Amino acid sequence: MDKSIFERTVPETSEQASERPDEPQTTPRPGVSSAEMQKMQTALDQANEKARVLDLIPTPVMTVDKSFNVTFMNNAGLNVLNQTAESVIGRRCYELFNTEHCNTPNCQVSKAMRDNGVFTSDTVANLPSGKVPIRYSGSPMKDENGNIIGGVEYVLDISKEVAVTQAVMDLSGAAQEGRLDSRADLDQFDGNYRNIVKGVNDTLDAVISPLNVAAEYIDRIGKGDIPERITDDYNGDFNEIKNNLNLCIDSVNGLIAEAGMLTKAAKEGQLDIRGDASKFSGDYSGIVQGVNDTLDAVIGPLNVAAEYIDRIGKGDIPERITDDYNGDFNEIKNNLNLCIDSIKGLISESSMLTDAAKAGQLDIRGDASKFGGDYASIVQGVNDTLDAVISPLNVAAEYIDRIGKGDIPERITDNYNGDFNEIKNNLNLCIDSMNGLIAEIHKMTDVTIHGRLDVRGDLQKFSGDYADIVQGINQTVETLVSHIDKIPTPVMIVDKEFNIQYMNQTGANIIGLSQEQLIGQKCYNHFKTSDCQNSGCACARSMMTGKTETSETDAHPGKLDLEISYTGTPIRDQKGEICGSLEIVIDQTEVKKAIADAQTKVEYLNNVPTPIMIVDKEFNVQFMNPAGAQALNRTSEACIGQKCFSLFNTKHCQTPDCQVAKAMNQNSICTSDTIARLPSGELPIRYTGAPLKDDSGNVVGGLEYVLDITKEMDVTSGVIHLVQAALDGKLDTRANADEFEGNYQRIVSGVNDLLDAIIRPLNVAAEYVDRISKGDIPDKISDTYKGDFNEIKNNLNMLIDAMNQITQLAQDIAVGRMDLSVEKRSDRDALMIAIADMLASMKKIVSITTEIAKGNLRLQVKKRSEEDELMSAFRKMVRDLTNIAENVQTAASQVATGSQEISASAQQVSQGSTEQAASVEEVSSSMEEMSSTVSQNADNARETAAIASKAAVDAQEGGKSVVETVTAMRSIAEKISIIEEIARQTNMLALNAAIEAARAGEHGKGFAVVAAEVRKLAERSQSAAKEISTLSGTSVEIAEKAGKVIQEIVPGIQKTAELVEEINVSSSEQADGIQQVTKAVQQLDHVIQQSASISEEMASTSEELTAQAEQLREASAFFKIDSRVAPVQQPQQSPRQSFKQEQIPTQRASAPVSKNQFEFSEDDSGVMLDMSDDDENDFERY
Repeated sequence: MDKSIFERTVPETSEQASERPDEPQTTPRPGVSSAEMQKMQTALDQANEKARVLDLIPTPVMTVDKSFNVTFMNNAGLNVLNQTAESVIGRRCYELFNTEHCNTPNCQVSKAMRDNGVFTSDTVANLPSGKVPIRYSGSPMKDENGNIIGGVEYVLDISKEVAVTQAVMDLSGAAQEGRLDSRADLDQFDGNYRNIVKGVNDTLDAVISPLNVAAEYIDRIGKGDIPERITDDYNGDFNEIKNNLNLCIDSVNGLIAEAGMLTKAAKEGQLDIRGDASKFSGDYSGIVQGVNDTLDAVIGPLNVAAEYIDRIGKGDIPERITDDYNGDFNEIKNNLNLCIDSIKGLISESSMLTDAAKAGQLDIRGDASKFGGDYASIVQGVNDTLDAVISPLNVAAEYIDRIGKGDIPERITDNYNGDFNEIKNNLNLCIDSMNGLIAEIHKMTDVTIHGRLDVRGDLQKFSGDYADIVQGINQTVETLVSHIDKIPTPVMIVDKEFNIQYMNQTGANIIGLSQEQLIGQKCYNHFKTSDCQNSGCACARSMMTGKTETSETDAHPGKLDLEISYTGTPIRDQKGEICGSLEIVIDQTEVKKAIADAQTKVEYLNNVPTPIMIVDKEFNVQFMNPAGAQALNRTSEACIGQKCFSLFNTKHCQTPDCQVAKAMNQNSICTSDTIARLPSGELPIRYTGAPLKDDSGNVVGGLEYVLDITKEMDVTSGVIHLVQAALDGKLDTRANADEFEGNYQRIVSGVNDLLDAIIRPLNVAAEYVDRISKGDIPDKISDTYKGDFNEIKNNLNMLIDAMNQITQLAQDIAVGRMDLSVEKRSDRDALMIAIADMLASMKKIVSITTEIAKGNLRLQVKKRSEEDELMSAFRKMVRDLTNIAENVQTAASQVATGSQEISASAQQVSQGSTEQAASVEEVSSSMEEMSSTVSQNADNARETAAIASKAAVDAQEGGKSVVETVTAMRSIAEKISIIEEIARQTNMLALNAAIEAARAGEHGKGFAVVAAEVRKLAERSQSAAKEISTLSGTSVEIAEKAGKVIQEIVPGIQKTAELVEEINVSSSEQADGIQQVTKAVQQLDHVIQQSASISEEMASTSEELTAQAEQLREASAFFKIDSRVAPVQQPQQSPRQSFKQEQIPTQRASAPVSKNQFEFSEDDSGVMLDMSDDDENDFERY
């Protein structure tokens, strides 16, 4: 078992080696070994070992006095400064590290000595290698009375921590500049620092990925390419994917079932069962086929192995397997070949022994070393059998055995023949030689005991190897004496009168005489110790007590003044009587000085404010500094001997992850993070293991020092929390920087600032998109942005411009501007294309109404589609106006005819005035009814205009709804493609997982099943997504058609309302004209009634009435229709007849035109517009 690390010899330092002069020297340090001195040496070794721990700590540790002079610095500190211990001891610490805290009240070592506490802070050290950010702790160092005499400084390199802080700050700056693709390089970090940076990168990915999607959508809208609505589920602001896994699970169920069937068949030994690849398609079929191929590749070699084993079991040894196999199958092949080789070798060895036995070669044995395991036992068993058979050799074996054990037997007197007699003679010669050798050794022993180390054995008495033995003994004595002479500490033998019988060369050199000169002189005349010639002398006590005695004293050989420990051991002669003493001296002058110095270094170690411990190879604690003991709520002494894993209880303990175990196994310094379960609770730590070695370089233990990384883990947890919040869409979540300090606070603040820099423009974009979607078009964004944010701003401004352009177009169309130019912004600009089509339709309607305004009622108005209600209404309006014009023209003709009749009957007015008055009254009544009808038409036109206006507004609203519906459906279709991509990626991941599981063999079976399940889910998910995508695409096409039709109808309806309004105005004018005619007829009636006696005047009036009727006909002729009314024939003026002529019957005017005349039968010739209402009778009659 390895020695304890405190039981090993402390290696000699370079300073100690330089102080020791080259051998031989004239004044070496004397010393003596004793039990008491051994304890002191052990204490020194332990102190030095603890002091060496400071040099194993891989971070600078130094001590200073109250004037800041360096009194100690470990190797890590010296390496950092590129200095030696001699060059830094006594120098001011601030001259070496040159931090901004040096020589200021911020110095933590100064505060520790001033305030009697442990203080920690961060700063930057200016080292030979450059500026290095550090975290250093200062603790006070006290003397045995508790007075502060200096300080201990413990330094940590926080370059990585600062680098993490800088990386986060750089990301924040990049985000503020709009460089959203910037990420920190993870390869520059490890451990929790890597987790922090990775968490920040993941947060950026979680936030920026949806941001990029939003930017893409805004860009497409800005260019007129309206995308489908995003239908993916997000959490919070993003509402990420929600239910895809359930769909995915159904997709891979089939593959899992197939894998389960193969697994069950394999467990039942049905190795010929294979999966049915025909049940699957694509990559899933490839997976099943791959499993089948794998089974074929595994079971084929197994069948070969089974066949060979069966033949070997039946004694039919086959030839070696020469086929090529890979991996484990090659191992099976090699094992079978080894078995075949072993059996064939065993057969060959047995044949050789049989042949040797037949030839009498009884010393022939089988070579068991050629075989292993039971095959070697078989050969050895045959050999043992041969040995047991050869009985004549037993006697020789017995004698040789006794001689070998030192039991020299008597000579052999039995008679033997042949080779056995030769063996007997040889054994007797051996016995004689051994007896002579023993006698010579006894003689040499006696003289050596009495200190006569110059006596040697007589080689002339022996020959051969026995002479070599005596020569070897002589050489051994000479070598021993030579070694004793070279021992670097005095060794001497004195007799009972203290006469020197032997003095080694070191002792002679110290005294200044030769060895020969000292023989026979008194020892106390040369060493001159305080114990000489009194009861304190250890040699005198050893000869009196018969025991080894040790003592410490001062010695003054030559000109030296030494502190020594010396041991006296009694020397006995062959009778057991004491005849002298052996004295060994050890110089303790430097040892005692070193113990004091080492103890000081131990105090340095104890003042390090972080746990440090030493364990042996069995993980028994050999040392624990006060900081570690305090963390464990124990004393340092109570920790000694305990298993380290029972104290710290980390998940690395007693596993290959233990860094101390790795350090001892790999002979290197290892570091890792874990959780320690301490009496105070769980504590995240970073611990480092370093190997401890003995003088031969053998690892005999390990050093562990521990750092509390609670703050670092809090930062990591905070960043991870922010990442999760970002993934959940909780973009207003921030870490509380006030919970941290120093670099950790700057890291958290940097992450918060980074999120603010990203999310603030995102919120602006979201607000603008929301306002635009609600029709509230904002002003263009004028704030300055950079990078990707500037692109988003430009896209939003482009969208705003597009929406403003569309709004202006709608406003211009609404006020009747038809000279507009509408250009599409891209091939997919459905909106501008629809507006252009709408404008073209409105221009066509304007053209139709212009012709109507010119009186052209011969237009052929055709419906553009079965749903074209506007053109249907126009066609009905034209037909109704045509009928109205025809009726007016007919009425005018009737009036003209009546006037002619009145003129012709003027001469008979006396007799028929009453009848004429009645006729005129009827004509007046008919005109009133006609006026009423025209007024009713005007009212109906106004009502139609109101209905058409409302229909236009409703159509516009419907058009907007359809556009929104199309947008939503497009978003659905587009997002379904994302689901298809997710399913495809899941499929690829599952395939990779299945491949890795296949590589893992038996250990990967469970994972392979899960991978198969995931692939089935992905397949079903992809299939469902494709079906939904097809349905969504169809819905989008239908909705787009509906939207396009509504968009085309809206301007037509608006124009119809305008045209109906114009018709209303025309109808009002017609009503005024008819009222004038009615008034004229009424006046005519009045004149006829009043002036029956003046027929000439009546004739003149009738002629005027005829002219008015012709004027009415000409006015109604404004409307160009297919003529179905004959023009009025002007009668020839005949001589006036007397009233006595035959009375001409008065022809009654045709019946008044009523609204019934506008009621047409429902046929293909058109639709009649009924413009009558209940307000017709409210118009004034003349």
